[in-house]
Amino acid sequence: MKTISISLLSLHFFLAALASAQWIPQTSPLPINDTTSDVPGKIQFVSPTEGWIGMSSARLLHTVDAGANWVVVDPDPVDTAGFFSNPTGSISFTDSQHGWAIGTLYNSGGAVLYKTVNGGSSWNRQVLTPWIWGAGVQFLDSSIGWIGVIGANFATAAILRTVDGGVNWIPGQTFSQKIVKPFFVDANNGWAYTDSITNNISSPSEILHTTDGGANWTTQLRVTTPGELLDIHFSDLNHGWVTGRNDKVYKTNNGGANWTRVTNMGQDATAKHSAVFFVDSNNGWISGKIPGNGNNAVLHTTNGGTSWTIDLSNTQYDVFSLFFVDANSGWLAADYGAIAHYTSGVGIFGKGPNHFTNRQTRNRVELRNLNGRRYSAENKINFDKIIGWPSP
Repeated sequence: MKTISISLLSLHFFLAALASAQWIPQTSPLPINDTTSDVPGKIQFVSPTEGWIGMSSARLLHTVDAGANWVVVDPDPVDTAGFFSNPTGSISFTDSQHGWAIGTLYNSGGAVLYKTVNGGSSWNRQVLTPWIWGAGVQFLDSSIGWIGVIGANFATAAILRTVDGGVNWIPGQTFSQKIVKPFFVDANNGWAYTDSITNNISSPSEILHTTDGGANWTTQLRVTTPGELLDIHFSDLNHGWVTGRNDKVYKTNNGGANWTRVTNMGQDATAKHSAVFFVDSNNGWISGKIPGNGNNAVLHTTNGGTSWTIDLSNTQYDVFSLFFVDANSGWLAADYGAIAHYTSGVGIFGKGPNHFTNRQTRNRVELRNLNGRRYSAENKINFDKIIGWPSP
């Protein structure tokens, strides 16, 4: 490891250069540990500054300053519960006040739904008997929403609908495979995928479609090759994407009447695509791998998937969830507690503040004032994980 000493004046210009970076790491208030970390799941923003992350411990992270600071919110400190983190779908917020989080009670068993109507200051708790696993939730507004639930031994699953904010749930079709994440673009039109609980050997998978709010579902695509489906996103009634393991990426330009497998991303057959998000029919991001070295990455398209670039390079963490408020601002949540904010420029990513990646060298930057006085170890910035940092 080499140590580089720079003055605060030099640091000012260095950090100014970093300000144009695409993926800037943010700090989670929860412990970061490579083996026992509280794993982030779904990330969602209700404005350019306010957002939420569902954590595997059934807690949430909340920010009102675009992620500069995150605070922990616990819907029910008494419960021993968990949220799905990969695949994700555990939270849904429609505005700054109304939100829902779905998970599973470990102490007593059963799917559980938490609801807030005051921005997370307090939560109502609803046990979704007889369902065992709460897998996914989506609300369009404060009244209309859906949940994905799974029964005992993963033998059955269903998507339930509400028109009163979750006070009552209307049964829909049941399925013999798991359904994690329904995705609706309006009160009637929605999509979902089914899969078995196993991962790499799961087969077959199906992409489903409803035009009556989830009362009835039809199969649009049946996939018989191994590899679990992990995420789904539609930017409008016509343009949608489904991603998964074993380099599975499917797209539609006509509402699912036809699905096409995407094969031009430069990925190998083992690539895992855990997250997808498109702000419109052209601009989108999908988590994936860097060709040649197997490291995780975020792939970006500005032309609806005709071509792709790698925005995020050399990170070792699997990106579980992506969310963008527009084509220029977004966030990701990844394994081991990683959070990052997308702006523009050169890709940067990490587990915590100033934590970047370079496989060739490890570097330390020591801060000194203009008189040459070195700051304490607690005030050092370790750039041992920086993208594109020059090798010795």
